[in-house]
Parts: sequence; structure tokens; C-alpha cells
Amino acid sequence: MRPLVVSLLALVLLNPPALAGQPPLADPVAVTDPMIGTGSAGAAVGEINNFPGPSTPFGMLQWSPDTADHYAGYSYEDKTIKGFSLTHASVGCRQFGDVPILPVSGDVGASPWSLQEPFTHSGEQASPGYYTVTAGGVKTELTTALRAGQGRFTFPPNAPAHVLVKAGGSLNGDTDASVAFPDDHTVTGSATSGGFCGQGNKYTVHYAITFDRPFTAKKSWAGSARAVPNVVTPGQKARGLAGPQIAGPQVGATLDFDTSKDATIRAKVAISFVSVDGAAKNIAADAPAWDFDGMRATTQQRWASYLGRIAIGGGQAPQLKTFYAALYHSLQYPVTFNDVDGNYPGFDGKIHNAGSRTQYANFSGWDIYRCQIPLLATLAPDETSDMMQSLVEDADQYGWLPKWPVYNDESGVMNGDSVAPIIAGAYAFGARDFDTAKALSQLIKGATKDGKVGWGYEERPNVVAYQQLGYVPMGADENVSMTQEYAIDDFAIGQLADALGDDDTAATFARRGQNWQHVFDPTTGYVRQRAADGAYPAGEVLVPPPPGQFAPTGYSEGNAAQYTWMVPQNLAGLIGAIGGRDAATKRLDDLFTKLNVGPVQPYYWAGNEPMFSVPWTYNYLGQPWKTQDVVHRVQTELFAPTPDGEPGNDDLGAQSAWYVWSAMGLYPVTPGATDLAVNTPVFPHVEIKTGTGRKIVIDTQGVGPHIQGMAVNGVNWNRGWLPSDLLSWGGRVEYRLGEGTTWTAAPPKSYRDGEAPALGYLTPLGTSTQNTFQVGARNITDHPVQVPWTLTVAPGATASLTRGQLVVPANGTATAAVQLNAAASGIYPVSVDFGDKQRATAYFAVAGTDHTTTGCSTLGATNTDCGLTQVEYANDGATAPVEVGGVSARKMVHAHDWGDYRYLYFQADGRAIPGTGPYDATITVRYLDSGTDTFVVQYDSVNAAYVDAKRITKTGTNTWKDVTITLKDAKFAHRENGASDFRISSDGSGDANAETIASATVTVIGPDVVAVRQCPTSSP
Repeated sequence: MRPLVVSLLALVLLNPPALAGQPPLADPVAVTDPMIGTGSAGAAVGEINNFPGPSTPFGMLQWSPDTADHYAGYSYEDKTIKGFSLTHASVGCRQFGDVPILPVSGDVGASPWSLQEPFTHSGEQASPGYYTVTAGGVKTELTTALRAGQGRFTFPPNAPAHVLVKAGGSLNGDTDASVAFPDDHTVTGSATSGGFCGQGNKYTVHYAITFDRPFTAKKSWAGSARAVPNVVTPGQKARGLAGPQIAGPQVGATLDFDTSKDATIRAKVAISFVSVDGAAKNIAADAPAWDFDGMRATTQQRWASYLGRIAIGGGQAPQLKTFYAALYHSLQYPVTFNDVDGNYPGFDGKIHNAGSRTQYANFSGWDIYRCQIPLLATLAPDETSDMMQSLVEDADQYGWLPKWPVYNDESGVMNGDSVAPIIAGAYAFGARDFDTAKALSQLIKGATKDGKVGWGYEERPNVVAYQQLGYVPMGADENVSMTQEYAIDDFAIGQLADALGDDDTAATFARRGQNWQHVFDPTTGYVRQRAADGAYPAGEVLVPPPPGQFAPTGYSEGNAAQYTWMVPQNLAGLIGAIGGRDAATKRLDDLFTKLNVGPVQPYYWAGNEPMFSVPWTYNYLGQPWKTQDVVHRVQTELFAPTPDGEPGNDDLGAQSAWYVWSAMGLYPVTPGATDLAVNTPVFPHVEIKTGTGRKIVIDTQGVGPHIQGMAVNGVNWNRGWLPSDLLSWGGRVEYRLGEGTTWTAAPPKSYRDGEAPALGYLTPLGTSTQNTFQVGARNITDHPVQVPWTLTVAPGATASLTRGQLVVPANGTATAAVQLNAAASGIYPVSVDFGDKQRATAYFAVAGTDHTTTGCSTLGATNTDCGLTQVEYANDGATAPVEVGGVSARKMVHAHDWGDYRYLYFQADGRAIPGTGPYDATITVRYLDSGTDTFVVQYDSVNAAYVDAKRITKTGTNTWKDVTITLKDAKFAHRENGASDFRISSDGSGDANAETIASATVTVIGPDVVAVRQCPTSSP
């Protein structure tokens, strides 16, 4: 049954009448400037990465200039253009930029593949469907249709006219490329690229380029290129700015033309991911005539149709330009993938046909699920439904749902399983014409099963541990962020299941949606790394990343202060966990002291997706005026109608969609649900034409920064969110504005089903030589709760209490003291079980006073770890058990396809070594002296991880040898891959030269080291 506030006016709401005095509506195409967001957001947050060239909404072709050596194609600050390539996206790593085309007036030189032409912004223009610039004296004009484009290249009089086709010039390099000349005015071929952010994905694009006149001469060439090693460690999926990752031939062609009678050379271009013939069909369909202006006009009309789905009345010119540029960029992705005949290559490598629907590609999952997909589903539900069906088809072909697919392969970039809130969010916001039952089944598989496919893609890495523990444990890359993302993903699956009537699945995943609680440390009030045994580390929470690492360990592009707020599905529970409204408000006020700081400082980072919804948290705290103030600050201080006018990487329209929603006074705060939290609109009048044929009208009355009251369809609305029925039935929303801060609307919904009402803990954290421990719990609700607990301690120690029950007051804490005793020196784990996967662990130590600890690991089919652990790290630290001369050991093996690198990792015992440093340390390694190559021992020092300690040259005796290394600046803070502290790095290539290691021993001395000896006396 529909709420009365909607039902009473259902007939009127299809198209609410205009109000008297309504401001005139802006022309969206006239004010849209694609140059906005083509620059930089600043040193801390990086490039914005929008491209200025033409495309259509969700078009296959993005024909745009590539400047200098910019990793995403175009940077406004650059001074040279190396080509106008056919594919682009606002991404944070090298990808796309396929088949650059460069007109040249003058000598092309001996290496045309590297030629760049100078340009200035004088005369450079961009508008929906059109781009022009003069580079090297040649005026280039570009326009595109859905799958094809037309170009005009006007050369200076009496000057040579060349066009370079850089088939092997993709932004990340190419493993293969080709050029062919089927006739005297056509060039065809292909380019194979991939390697997005250092991953194993690949794709092949086929192209056809035809000119309006024959070549007077042609020459193909194949230059040389080299891969540039990635500047980030393999375990860090940070957005590095490394050079091309693929070494391949710089294949291309130089085409000469006669311009004596007509200085303007015209070209038609198209691409296909099936074949050159597919590209030719796309030209025939989209560009049958030499009619540049006609194509431009048609594309402009197409943009007018999409941009016009949000009509704006009033507002200042800079605000209108910023808004429509943001809407424009939001509507460029995902991209059409099938040819005009319906054919496309699937994830299985076979050719499929989309039939009457469209197959889409390039879903930047981690980025777009929060607000871009809800925007698309609202404005374009038919297209968004096809997008969801595209993901379903991908999974049918691949076996698993993709989460950041690049064309017909999965890149695996970014953590989480973001396809879940993408599909659930699309359904919630009105895109429902896809196989929802199959989608839900595929989502459940990804959330419950482990497995690899293709180059090694896993939909949910660490899913087994996540299900067993309720969180991803310390040691896994980005484990805190991954847990939080998985909890959001699970919540979204539950929401979709509920909408589809699957009550059991909905209940199961609603409970899993509360798994954020398992990484929330109630003793510090932050989400934190947690060991598999339930222990949180002692020491500082907000620590900087090690040198060369983008973000602090355990987090993806962020830190504990930022990620703590990423619980959009249950902000009421989070507020309670932090300590209640007052504590949470103070923390939030501190967060917004700065607005765009990057991943290290403990403040807001407006330019990164995990923080997108955080300003609306004040709506949950009863202080909505603070939401309104913060959103306004972000809008006015970080967005502008300029090339540098966004706070960060646009990430395929994600950042832009944030502005679109917030400027309308709304934001979709809960992934997978239709909760629209409110803030002050930027414009006096907004009309949202939903894809279901309804209209939502937003009007403001009065002047001022703060909401004084609201009405929905003429009825007072004292809530901090809008009714979801607006999306289905349309309606009118009125905001009454003024200066006051007395409007205290009811908070938006928090989804608390399945939450633990109290969070248990055990202090002191880490390792303590004091024998009194506190078993405690924090109540996150507004009513008293009882929390039973059971304590266990390792053999050799005893406890004064082993069970009890805490009576915890509303929004408070309660504790019980427990005394531990043990006679023998050692570290004794103490664990408390609070039920429902809630477990807390700390360590009681009986230690000496010399601040020295030892640990050792003997390797083999089953390792014997005593205070030192050999870490199997799948990316580059895989090993296999061997036995040589009666000695068990482990040998490095090659387990990846991005380079011939082999390592063997060791982790020192963090219970005894807090990781502050500098420490004096000694490492002894027993190795097999086979071959005559070298290996290096690298360690985590106070200055950097992976510091060379010593290079060892083998002499080929085929005997076991020991090497001992002394260090003076060890940190051992688990900052190498797999949370390790030192590694053996093989210098040799191939399996024959891989190192074989039998054992390792470490001794560490430092003022905060717990003095325990953990090695058997017989260890080397």
C-alpha cells in the first residue's frame, strides 16, 4: 500500500504543474563544457582525468586527444598532443587510449611512433559531440556517433600533409598491433592491450579508418617500446602513475595526402571488439555519408535528450556549468560494447549476440555503486537494465560476476565485491528489466564460494576466512577496507533478496551486513586491522603508511579515521559504537576540519569514494544543518567550472554523480536501498524526469544556507530523507530555506537487523606483562543489555575467572577484571568468546628484562613456526615443499604472469615486537647453495620496506649453508607483502635458479621488545 502522502495526489504527480514565477529552464547543451575536470585536483589527490573529446551517452567511441605522457590520456596542463585516440575513460591507471591518430604538417622523423605536436588552449573548444584544437599547425575537428566518428583535419596551405596511425600506441602499451591497407584510402587493423593497474586483463580492439581521398603514399612501421616497472608493490592496488606496463611493437603507419585543392582531409573511424568487418559495419550504420555537421547535430540532440532529463531553473552561470558538466560525465559510462549487428566477444572468448538489447562494458564497480548507478537507474532505467543484464551475461560466460571489467575481461582492480551494490542499487532505483533471479544466484555464489578464473581473478579474495571469522584478517591486503566493503556488499544482496521475496537469503545477508562490527575496535573507536585469533594490535591507531605506500596498511586509499565512517547501512549502530551522539559529533566535526587531504591525514577526503556519503551523517546525529554546511563547502570550495574543478579522479562519472545528487538537495546514502538523505539544494527549481515517465519537482522558498522546513506534495515533512515512493510515482518537494539551525528532522533509516547490541573487548590490547586483564563490552543501543562471556587461556597459564555476564547500561560500557598467572617464560594467548563470532584476544607475557626476543621457522611440507612465520603470498611469494639431502625446505615457485619474480616472505612475531623501531636485529637464513646466481635479503627498515640487507652469491656446492646478517635500523612493522617483515629475493630467472630455503632465525633487541625466547635450542 502506498503512503497517503503519495496516494492522495497520484494523478497529479505524473507531471506536477509549474508554479507561478518559476525561473526559466536552462539549455543543458549550451552550458555543458567537457573541458571541466580535465586538469588536476592537486598534489595530494591527483588528476581528475576527464577527456575533452566527443562521445555519445554510453557510446562505444571516445575520440579525444592524448597529451604528453599522461596516463589517462589528456591533462590540461600539458603542451603537446601525441594523438587523438579512440577509447578513453576517467581512470586512475593506464588503460585505453587505443589507436591514436595524429595529423602532422612537416617532417615525421625517424620515429613517428613517438612524435608529438605542440598546442595551446587558444582556439581549443569542446561541447557535447564536438571538439577542436590546432596542434602543430593542423586544425583538428572531431565528432562521434554511438559507434563511429568523423574527423576533419585542416592543414596549412602549401605544407606537407601526413596522418599517423599509431596502432601500437595504447596508453598502457600493446602486446600486439597491426595495420593493413585494403584500398588506397582505408586503414584497418587491431591493437591488443590490457594490464590495468598491473593486473592480468587483456582486450583487443579492431579499427577501420577511411579517408575522403586516396593516399599519395603510405608507409607502415614498427618501432620499439619498453615496459616501465610499476612504482607500487604488487600487493598495493594503489593508483600509481607508472609508465606503460606492456612491452610491445609500436606498429603504425604514415599516410601522405594531397591537399593542394582541398586543405581539409576528412576521415571516418569506427571500432569493434569483434573484427575489422564489425568496425566497417559500424561506419556504415553510423556514418553512411560524409556529413560531419549532420553527425555533430544528431549527437548534440542525443545529449540534449539525456541532459534534459534534469531541468534546472535559476542558479548562477558557474553553478549551471558545473552541474551539467557533472551530469554529462555521469552519462558517459558504462560504454556500448556490441557492434551494430549485436555481436560482441564474451568473457569466454566466444562471439555472442546481444539481440535486441545492448551489451555494456567498463564498470568501475568500487567507484560507481555509491551514487552513479542510482543516478543512471533513475534517469535511464532501460539502459541501466541492459547494463545489469550485461553483468549477468558476463558471469554466465566467465563463471563469476565481474567487479571492474575492462571490456570482456576482468581486471580485479579495487577490493570488495562491488557488483552486488551495483545490481541491488540499480534494481532499487528502478532498473528492473533483467534476469534478477539469475543475478541473485550469481551474487550468492560470489559471496559464499572461492575460486579463480582467467588470469587469476577472484570475485571475493579471502571469502573463506571472511565467512568463518566475520572479517578479513590482518595479513590480507587492505583487510579492513575489504571487510567493510564485503559488509556493504552483503547488505545489498540482502536488500535485493528481500525485494525479490527470498526471505531466508535476505535474513542471512542482513546479518552479514553487520560484519563491520568485527573490525570496529570499541577500545579506540576506530575500524582496525585484526588478527585471525581476534586480537587488535596495541599502539597508535592513526599511523602513516610506510614510505612508498599509498595508504596505511590495511586500508584501500584511506585510513582508519576515514574508513570508520563507511558504514552507510547502519550509521545508528556506528554512532553507538563510537560512544553516542556527542562523541560521534565531535569526531565528525574534527574530520571536516579539512576537506580533501588524500589517504594519510585523519580528515575528510572529498575526492575519494569511501567518504562520499559521510557529510550526510549529521542527518543521523540530529544536526542536519551541519550536513548542509559541509556539502556547501565541498560544492563551492572543491567544484568549479574549470579544468581543475573537481576534488579528485572522476572515476567513470562517480565524482560527477556526487555533485549532481548533492546539487539537487539529495543523496543516495545507503547502497542497495532507496534512502535519499537531504541537504540544501543549489538551485531554486529542479525537474527530474525519471525513466518511468514520472517527474520529481524540487523547489526552494526563501533565501539562506539552511533548511527551515520541508513539504512533500504539500504535506509537511519533518524527516532528513525523502520517501522512496517519489522514485516510482513522482511528486513535488519544497525546501524552506533561511539562516536558522533549528530544523531537527528525524534521522534517515539505519538497518540494524542482525547487529550485535554490544561489542566485546579485552584489554590491554596486544601483549602485556601485567597480569590483570579487563573483559568489557560497549553497548551500542539506547537500552541496557546483558553480555555473557567465556574466557580461555593457553596451557601453562591460569585465570581467576573463566566466564561471566556483563550488565551494560544504555550507550555505556561494563567490565570485569581477570587475573592471569603463569610460571614459565612465554607468551600466552587469552581469548574471550562473546558469541555470534564475537571474540577478543590479547596476550599475557611472562618475560625477562633484557628486551631481546628470538623467533625461528623450520620449513617443509609442514612448517614449524616458533615466533617467526613463513608467509605464503600468492602474488609473488609462492613456494613448494622439497627435500634435499634429507633436509626439508621450501622452494620458490612462479605463480603469476606479470614478471619473473620470486620471493619468500617471513613475518616476525608482532606479539613480542611492537614494530616501532629502530631495532638491532640479526637474521640467519639456511639456504641451498645450488647454482652460481645471487639472492638478496630485504627487510622492513625504519626508512622503507624492502631495503637490501645483503646480497649473497652462491657457489654451486649443492650443500646447505647459513648466512647471518646484522641490522641496526629494523622496524619489523609487517609492511612488506603479506604483512611480512623480511624476504628472500631471487635474482635468478626461471625455476632452476629459484632459491631453496630450509630455515630462518631472527633476534630482535629494542626498548619495547618483549623479552621471550621462542626458538628451540637446536635451531640454527
